[in-house]
Amino acid sequence: MKRDRGVFWRVAALLLITLLLWGSIGFAETGERVVSLGADLDVGQRAEMLSYFGVEEDRVNIIEVTNQEEYQYLEGVAGREQIGTRAISSVYLELLPDGEGSKVRTHNITWVTPEMYTATLLTAGVEDVLVTAAAPFPVSGTAALTGVVKAFEEVTGESLSEENKRVAHEEIIILGELAEEADDTDQTTELLQRAKEEVLSNRPLDSEQIEEIIRRHAGELEIQLSEEQVAQLTRFLEKFNELDIDVQELRRQIEHFAADPATRSFFAAALELLADFFMMIVEMLRR
Repeated sequence: MKRDRGVFWRVAALLLITLLLWGSIGFAETGERVVSLGADLDVGQRAEMLSYFGVEEDRVNIIEVTNQEEYQYLEGVAGREQIGTRAISSVYLELLPDGEGSKVRTHNITWVTPEMYTATLLTAGVEDVLVTAAAPFPVSGTAALTGVVKAFEEVTGESLSEENKRVAHEEIIILGELAEEADDTDQTTELLQRAKEEVLSNRPLDSEQIEEIIRRHAGELEIQLSEEQVAQLTRFLEKFNELDIDVQELRRQIEHFAADPATRSFFAAALELLADFFMMIVEMLRR
């Protein structure tokens, strides 16, 4: 029993350290924040989202995103099964100090991962933000990217490039489709991030050079791509090749928490530790 108690307190201490570290990452408040709500939320769902984001309606700037706005960027890129007919997913966005990178969390978002959002933010022109994308019930999450872009423009007063926004929405669909067929969604996101960085570092490139980059990184990551997928990624990166994006900024954003596999692995281990901790409590109470 003494041994069990010793393990218990060691686990408890590690858990406390983990929670303190979690709380210290990415919460440097600037006071500049916006909530973007899906326009098709009912009154109860709207209140639920505001409560989840921890904000009061009369103390935060609230905007809405419609399904029509989603289609503005995704028409011809995604089908109705991905976009849906209602705008439900919502976003809390807070500006972080310059150089902090972008950090994304999700709740009830089933199709788009935090890493996918993070990968597409810089493409759209969104930098150094803390984002929570959420919904009152499971949804794909495509409206959330539109919400992030709109919220960023609202809080900064900037108008982002329409072409950058359109390519970013196409990117999130490509990543989602790749993830559907992959065993490891992080790897497919890493593939595109690597390819984006190399394209920006060496542009201008022709389609054959871009295709070679894709095939090489896919081989290094041991990702099997069909010829159709290679062609799709090549077409996308040809468009990305033309965007006004600073490669140094891309590298800096990629290096931060949301896109850092080592950091993600640490917190995955922390969650596993948390589960073990509570199982230990249950076992001790049974004795």
